[in-house]
Amino acid sequence: MPHYIPIIFFSHEKTSFSPRPAGHRGHCSPRAGRPQVRHPRRLSANTLSGDNDKFGNKRSDYTYALGGLGGVTANFALSDLISIQPELLYNLKGTQINNSSDRLDLHYIDLPILVKVNADGPYFEAGPQVGYLISAKRGGLNKTCIETKDLQGLSLGYVAGLGYKLTSGLSLGVRFNGGITSVGKDNGEYDQQRNQSFNFVVDYEFGGK
Repeated sequence: MPHYIPIIFFSHEKTSFSPRPAGHRGHCSPRAGRPQVRHPRRLSANTLSGDNDKFGNKRSDYTYALGGLGGVTANFALSDLISIQPELLYNLKGTQINNSSDRLDLHYIDLPILVKVNADGPYFEAGPQVGYLISAKRGGLNKTCIETKDLQGLSLGYVAGLGYKLTSGLSLGVRFNGGITSVGKDNGEYDQQRNQSFNFVVDYEFGGK
């Protein structure tokens, strides 16, 4: 059974391995058929891409705002090289206006489904993502809620990332998360803006590779 260990900005897991006979090449690798479940916490830098918004802000006025995400991931190995990794994440996105305390916070529940390639150290991952907007706020220190009826409730996007996993079990990675659909509805305040973020990942797997 998988072991669950929640952390902050790290994800931990403990995996036990059963020895295989020498020369064995069957499909039952130490990971195959046994999903690995994690509770990741990641730091993110978020902004919006697209044309000018209806507040008079130009695209160049947007800068990256710190956010975060966390939830549950499960990794299903198809082989020692390829695995499928669905994730269910709470994700704080948005943007910051340059030289201002004005910030837009967008709170999503995201479901990416990734194909992960493990190349004996380096790893690569990519796949589609669907998200659901649960709340939105804008302002300075005292943010006010934005009516979500003016924003797209359903968000479609994609994820692509890479990293490196050491034999000690420590892995470092970065992801790009891009939006395909706009943040706002047609003719709304953010109808030309799309989410865009970088996620920074530090994971540790007890027991090494």
